Amino acid sequence: MKIESKLACTFVMLISFPIMANDNLSFAIQGEIKSRCDISFPKGIKITLHDQWESQLPFKVNCNHPFELSLKSEQGGLILSEGNSNKKNLIHQYNLDISMPDLGLTRQLNSADINDNKLINSTEQIPFSTYGELRISLQQPLIYAGRYEDTLSLDIFPQLLVGQ
Repeated sequence: MKIESKLACTFVMLISFPIMANDNLSFAIQGEIKSRCDISFPKGIKITLHDQWESQLPFKVNCNHPFELSLKSEQGGLILSEGNSNKKNLIHQYNLDISMPDLGLTRQLNSADINDNKLINSTEQIPFSTYGELRISLQQPLIYAGRYEDTLSLDIFPQLLVGQ
């Protein structure tokens, strides 16, 4: 989700003539900054695990208010989609670490934990522009030949702060 940022300002100046040294000049300034919260992946959105146990995916967050991340694994782990037909229903769980060092935010999750939506909030911090990283690591080696897949959905949206 991408929300564009625009700045709209209205200036009203009330000036009375003639202006003397003791006269006051009054004006009101109003402005509005539109909400912005988006996430981007500078190196793409595909994580590949060939003969590796882990892989990283950097991301960038631009938000001008606190936010929440929603994480969801479609399968709850890696499933053999092409290859040995006897093992197609076998789920290989993985660990997912998400970190944003500038916010002091670190979470360690298991793919089974995010089979249902998992929410992570920015602890009411406003990141403006910060970097983070997703790290996927296997719990066990993938031993059957074939293609393993899972889809990880990551959404970012404004955190609603009540009473502010």
